[in-house]
Amino acid sequence: MYEDQGIGDSIQFSKLLFSLSDICNDIRIEVRESALGLFKKNILNLNAFKKGSNLNFDCDYKISFASLNTFFYTNKNKKEEIFFQIDDKIISKWRSKIKSKNLKVGLTWSGNMYGVNQPFRSVELKKLDRILSLDCEFVCLQNDIMEADKNYLNNSKINNLGENNFLDIAAIIKNLDLVISVDTSILHLSCSLDKLTWGLFFF
Repeated sequence: MYEDQGIGDSIQFSKLLFSLSDICNDIRIEVRESALGLFKKNILNLNAFKKGSNLNFDCDYKISFASLNTFFYTNKNKKEEIFFQIDDKIISKWRSKIKSKNLKVGLTWSGNMYGVNQPFRSVELKKLDRILSLDCEFVCLQNDIMEADKNYLNNSKINNLGENNFLDIAAIIKNLDLVISVDTSILHLSCSLDKLTWGLFFF
């Protein structure tokens, strides 16, 4: 199994791996290195490898993450388990770094600066000024920071934790009360973790 779109799509369709595991004895998935720890686990007869490992030499079938929806769409609500089970030790590590008693809110206001559909999946950070004036602890969850946002971010009260891999970002999200995100991988990850998530979309 391979990524044919962005990592957000792989995360979004991850729950369908439960249905695939019912009919397959050996599932091998390739994901980008930053997300490998998130998918690597000893369950479901599933093994995760770094993208580009070329696992197809002795496989019976090859399929993309997004194509799982074609075959298992009607089964998507039959499994209630959350696919990404994050180790309690990792969650506790980040809990000690997000100690505020106020509402804890994760933010992703822009996608990859070289990604598809930019700049239509981004908003300038300063335009969230009214939200950021609220008495909350805000946590940056995105890795790429656009040049226009750097000065505002550096002078804000936002706790910038976005430079971590997807496994750690997932653990950070587990410690938050709410995630607000544009249409990017963090939006999919937060929803997949069953966290209260608000999407920012442009029409």
